[in-house]
Amino acid sequence: MQTLLRALCLALAATSCATDTRLAPSWPGSYLLVAEEGALAVIEPNAGFVRDRFEAAADPRAIAVASNGQYAAVLGADGALSVVDLFERRTDSRFQLIGAGPASGLVFGDRRSTLLAAFEGSGEIQVVERDSGSPMATIQTGATQVRALVRAPSGRRVAAVSGEPDGMDWIDMDAPTGRGRTQSAQPVDAIAPGSEPGEMWCHATGENR
Repeated sequence: MQTLLRALCLALAATSCATDTRLAPSWPGSYLLVAEEGALAVIEPNAGFVRDRFEAAADPRAIAVASNGQYAAVLGADGALSVVDLFERRTDSRFQLIGAGPASGLVFGDRRSTLLAAFEGSGEIQVVERDSGSPMATIQTGATQVRALVRAPSGRRVAAVSGEPDGMDWIDMDAPTGRGRTQSAQPVDAIAPGSEPGEMWCHATGENR
């Protein structure tokens, strides 16, 4: 399932479309998570039936899945965030984030307890507690805006599509001051987790990486 979704990401990128961040596999690919208007659907991929449906943002922009497989979170355009406990099959928490412009990205910053959220009108990444939404830190990417976030599946590196004309920013969560830029001749328009720790796949218009 994860391989299929990576292929889907690359296929979308090849047509210069942004990766759809409202679709994600649960770890380790047991379920398919789909954020639709006002709900998060948990789908059994083999049988094709909806296992659970939870109330979520009216205009979902991103899904984040904890690396331990327990939690999934949905961030709406207006900053409304819902966290679901997939093990207990219940809503864990709901709160409101405030950012500049519509929400653009959401990932877990660790195995389960912190979330990273981005908004299109700023180059900042908000770090908040999963269970309360309390702010913990703000990470400055150095970009003028963040259009998407991806976290490496087996590592602590987070990549941000910034809309800048010359590449993709990355941040090392174990040392947030450790960051860099992957250069490209054209703006990066889609990203996906790679298969190795710390690896990211990215696509820029007219390029493949």
